[in-house]
Amino acid sequence: MESIRALKYFVTAARLQNVTAAARDLNVSQSAVSSAISKLEEEFGITLFERQGIRGINLTAEGGLFRDRAELLLIQAEDFATFAQNLKRTRRPEIHAGCYRTLAARFMPELLSRLSRSERPISIQLSEGSQFKIISDLLEGRTSIAIGYDFDVSDTLIETTILTESKPHVLVAEDHALAGRSGIYLREIAEEPFLLLDEPYSHQYYLGLFKISGIKPNIGFKSESHDLVRGMVARSHGFTFHNSLPQTSVLYDGSRIRVLRLLDELPPLRVNLFSLRTSSSRPEVRQLVEFIKANFRQL
Repeated sequence: MESIRALKYFVTAARLQNVTAAARDLNVSQSAVSSAISKLEEEFGITLFERQGIRGINLTAEGGLFRDRAELLLIQAEDFATFAQNLKRTRRPEIHAGCYRTLAARFMPELLSRLSRSERPISIQLSEGSQFKIISDLLEGRTSIAIGYDFDVSDTLIETTILTESKPHVLVAEDHALAGRSGIYLREIAEEPFLLLDEPYSHQYYLGLFKISGIKPNIGFKSESHDLVRGMVARSHGFTFHNSLPQTSVLYDGSRIRVLRLLDELPPLRVNLFSLRTSSSRPEVRQLVEFIKANFRQL
C-alpha cells in the first residue's frame, strides 16, 4: 500500500537523519524518499523535517510525534500482513456438494464431522434436495460432487462411484401387530394402506417393488415429505418402505416406528457419489472423493 510505503520511507529517513542514507538502506532512489516525505507533509499539513543541507535532516517537534505513531502503525501493518499470509495458508478450499435429502439427514452430519477432524484442508458447502435437483446442480456447475441414488443417471459428463447398497425395509408403527418380527414378506402386509413417498424416481422404485412381487399396492396416502410419511406410519395410518435406515425410532412428536427387514428378493438401491468428469481433476475434489469413499461405509 502506497501510504504504508511512504511511512516506511519517512521512518527510515528519521532514523538515519539523512535522505540519501535512507534511500541506500531501502534500496530505492533518493527522489522516491524525498517525494514520499513531501506527500506526507502536504497531505497532513505539517512540517516533518528541518532541512540542513549537507548536514542532513532533523525532525521537528511535530515530526517526532508523527514518527512515534508511524512506527506503531508500521508494526501493526507488519502483524496484519503476517496474519493475512497465515490465513491464506490455513484456509480450507470450499467445495459445493449436493446430497439427496434423506441421505443428507442420515449420513452427512457424521461425514462432515469426520471431515472437520481430518487433516484434509477441505470444507463442504452442502445443499440438499431431490434427485433431480442434485443432478441438475451438478450438471449446471453449482456443485462439484453429489451423493444420491442410482436413479436414471446416464449423462456421460457424470462420473459415478458406488458407495454402498441399501436394501428396502418396511416401516410400521411401534404397536403394529408385526412390529415384534425381525423380518416379513411383503404379502403379509400388502393389504394395509401403503404410504407413498411421492418424489420423482422414488415413487417409481417403491411401486416397482410391488410389481416385482406381483402385488397391487393399496395406496392410502402420498407425500413428498419423508418426515411426514414416517410420522403417518408412527400414528398407525399404514406402512411404508425405506432404504436409508434411521438410527433412531423416535420421531419429532415422540411417536415411534419399527423397521422390519423385507424377506422378499427385491432390488436394492445403490448409493452413489457423482462428480463431473471436468471437475474431478481438481486436487481438492479428488481428495474429497477419496475421503467419502473411505468413510461412507463406516457411517
